[in-house]
Amino acid sequence: MSKMLRLTFLLACFLTLWTTSVSAQGSDAVLKVQNEPLPQVLRQLELKTDYRFLYINDDLKGYAFSGDLTLKDINSTMTQLLQGKPLGYTVNQQYITITKQGAQSANGTYILHGKVVDENGDELPGVNIRVQGTKNYAVTGMDGTYTIQVHSGDVLSFSFIGYREEIAAV
Repeated sequence: MSKMLRLTFLLACFLTLWTTSVSAQGSDAVLKVQNEPLPQVLRQLELKTDYRFLYINDDLKGYAFSGDLTLKDINSTMTQLLQGKPLGYTVNQQYITITKQGAQSANGTYILHGKVVDENGDELPGVNIRVQGTKNYAVTGMDGTYTIQVHSGDVLSFSFIGYREEIAAV
């Protein structure tokens, strides 16, 4: 009978330890990153949060992040992620636009290069991108990329057959 009691005690200890480790791993409060390029970190953030990121690929080229990102507050997460980099961000509902500080041209226009992907990360060719209130538009190529001229504060409309229209501020 003492073997049965010891076995029950060991089983109870194991279950207690296992439950504790599972509940600690189930928390999405921290994202651990090891020297990853910023676009990859942003993709991970999109998977773990309800936010979507807009940025010019060349602006983020050469920047990486290592460390633990706290995901409780998006402003503190972004401050932590962009600390020490010449990049800024704005939050408009669930969209976060990341820009290079000082990247604006003399007349306030930008050439925005981007890529449209679906929820699985697959490129979407043929997406219509329109600057609201203007006749300025672009269509994504076969690889989902596009180039469009915008002004600071413009609002872009992304539309594609079978998908809900998405709106994003520049």
